[in-house]
Amino acid sequence: MTMGMYETQKQKSESSNCESQKAVNIPILAGFAALDALLGGFSGGELVVLGGRPSSGKTDLAIHFLLQTVLEQGIPALLFSVETSKEQISNRMFGSMTGITIRHLFTGRGAVCVPIRKTLKIMK
Repeated sequence: MTMGMYETQKQKSESSNCESQKAVNIPILAGFAALDALLGGFSGGELVVLGGRPSSGKTDLAIHFLLQTVLEQGIPALLFSVETSKEQISNRMFGSMTGITIRHLFTGRGAVCVPIRKTLKIMK
């Protein structure tokens, strides 16, 4: 009887390992059709490093990847930046999610229309 219980626990352990391996193999899409077709998406647990010259859009691209992963696919993600402060990242994320540019956000100039559906989706 003890042997049967051991086998059952072992089988449960093996099945949970298979399930966790399947979860890792699900592609995480970047949100750009051409890039997703080329790479086949990212894999869970990967560390993705973006490099480039100053002001080349690295942070905006990383924020796009993060929002695509978290909001569209429901997969937790982490963004780490050496050169951009958390306030700047928050402002850029807010702007990306609402359609309000950073310039409009800080100056208050210009007419900005944010669709109510998009705003409600963000608030959830």
